[in-house]
Amino acid sequence: MTIGNDLYRAMLGRRLVYSCGYWRQALDLDEAQEHKLDLVCRKLGLGPGIQGLDIGCGWGEALKFAAERDHARGIGVTVSEQQVGLARELCRGLPLDIRLRDYHEVSGRFDSVFSLGMFEHVGFANYRRFFELACSCLADAGLFLLHTIGSDETMRTMDPWIGKYIFPNSMLPSAAQITAATEDLFIIEDWHNFGADYDRTLIAWRANVERAWPALGERYDERFRRMWRYYLATSMASFRARRSQLWQIVLSPRGVRGDYVAPRCESLERDVVVEVFRDARGFCAWTAVLGTLRCRPVAAGSRTAGSRTAPAQHLHFVRDDLGRIAIVAFLVLPLARSQLALDVDLRALAQIFSSDFGQAIEHHHRVPLGGLLVLAGLLVAPLLAGGDAEIHDRLARWHRAALRVLPDIAQKDDLVDAA
Repeated sequence: MTIGNDLYRAMLGRRLVYSCGYWRQALDLDEAQEHKLDLVCRKLGLGPGIQGLDIGCGWGEALKFAAERDHARGIGVTVSEQQVGLARELCRGLPLDIRLRDYHEVSGRFDSVFSLGMFEHVGFANYRRFFELACSCLADAGLFLLHTIGSDETMRTMDPWIGKYIFPNSMLPSAAQITAATEDLFIIEDWHNFGADYDRTLIAWRANVERAWPALGERYDERFRRMWRYYLATSMASFRARRSQLWQIVLSPRGVRGDYVAPRCESLERDVVVEVFRDARGFCAWTAVLGTLRCRPVAAGSRTAGSRTAPAQHLHFVRDDLGRIAIVAFLVLPLARSQLALDVDLRALAQIFSSDFGQAIEHHHRVPLGGLLVLAGLLVAPLLAGGDAEIHDRLARWHRAALRVLPDIAQKDDLVDAA
């Protein structure tokens, strides 16, 4: 049975990216894939005028992301006619060229080369040739990023079940095989492993397929459904047990002059939050105006970065000024400092919420006045945005960003002082 774009569109989410997402600060699959693409672009330094080559471009989402956000240009190659047709449709109007071509046939010189989730189909006999081709297409000062699943052990045969039913001729490379194949061709600038994120990506894919099955079941039979479930489940187990890894490897043909500093955890919204802090006075004034408007209800459940989780599932937001102050005061606790402090009796304010929320607060806290005002804007403004969808979406984006960076901002004196 030939798998069509309909299954992948249902499974992969808003962006058709059939590789691991980057979940460190993401709240859902779409954000995880967007953060992964952002990470790739920043590791390669993509920007206006940069010409990129995507080997195994799939549906063109990585190139599309780089063109739309960073104004990069590029060429993508894939051997799938279905992918080419849809990729050209998705990338219409952008300075991108999607070609139905095997990677062996690629020629030209590019500022950056990347391959996301395709190396697993190259095979150990072709590893050296693959890297030779990537090197020949790369400018002397360029960078090559390889995003691939990796194995803890060197293998020369494929998994028989996966090879028969899911990915014919597929094979997972080991670190030893990659380093041997790149010797004398590339300098390894960075080797980033976030294999645990593939477990979460696969869980999200499975949930999407199950949700869409009433429609998909018209084309795919129950036998296929069981096979696909088994494929996703065994893949989850492999990553959860850390037998399989997910590597992003940055390589340069001659070495980066000075030093290569690899980006890691910065989310897309972090830059927006920093800019808001730098213009705190204007933003606070704007928030003060919005504060006179009626509060809008929001869905419960918000997660901060790292292990700190605000128990938002217990909140019943009150549509008055006291409720707004209480929720802001609770969410800015990670910013608690001793200077320019404002006494906030959180225990008293917490009485307007459920008892579960009240029990989460054990002491009085002193909150920096400047940080309180700025975060009041970031955290509360999305609730007050009225009916303008564009403004509400933008504020909601800042709101999610603020929730993620709160624990980190407490360590950043320059951001707090800017408030």
